[in-house]
Amino acid sequence: MEPAVVLAYAGAWGALVVLPGPDTALTLKHAVMGGRAPAVQTALGSCVALLAHVIAAGLGLSAILGQSATAFTVVKLAGAGYLAYLGLRLILARSQTPGELAEPVAGAGKRAASPFRQGLLCGLLNPKSALFFLTFLPQFLDPAHSVAGQLLVLGPLTVLIAAAWLVIVIGLASQARGLAGRPRAQEILQRLMGTAFVVIATRLASASR
Repeated sequence: MEPAVVLAYAGAWGALVVLPGPDTALTLKHAVMGGRAPAVQTALGSCVALLAHVIAAGLGLSAILGQSATAFTVVKLAGAGYLAYLGLRLILARSQTPGELAEPVAGAGKRAASPFRQGLLCGLLNPKSALFFLTFLPQFLDPAHSVAGQLLVLGPLTVLIAAAWLVIVIGLASQARGLAGRPRAQEILQRLMGTAFVVIATRLASASR
């Protein structure tokens, strides 16, 4: 690919990735409530989902969501429901110690509580990401050359830029972990973050194609 095209894509995506979204909110929640380790796991899950969206868009698979109202609605409601579940879990939870939210529970709930799984599901169940890349990515692809070859460049670059942003979020949020050690402040943080998730879920549920 032409270096100018790669730089243009990096600049455009870099400007967009800093906009608030479910992935950033979920990573922020784990960074403040659980620390760097669960936040990094969440970011990794988000990046894997992001790479899947880029590949799907590049191969044209995401077109299903753009052409089928039913498919879009199913994925949209599934994603909104998952985010609402995470938000209500925070709002209704008792005040916990800083690392307690990151602790997996026993049995079947263990996998569901995994920060990596949460990040992965949060990203995969966001149809807006699929539709975004379906419209954004083709602007930088040259149909005269191999799409797969171009994806080998743009795919990792997309994840790298998103990962860099999430690292910044984790670093800044980790500085606020001291607040989570105070029961009252920690309870307020839980409620605020839970409310933010519910708001994001509501916006996702009402999104149109």
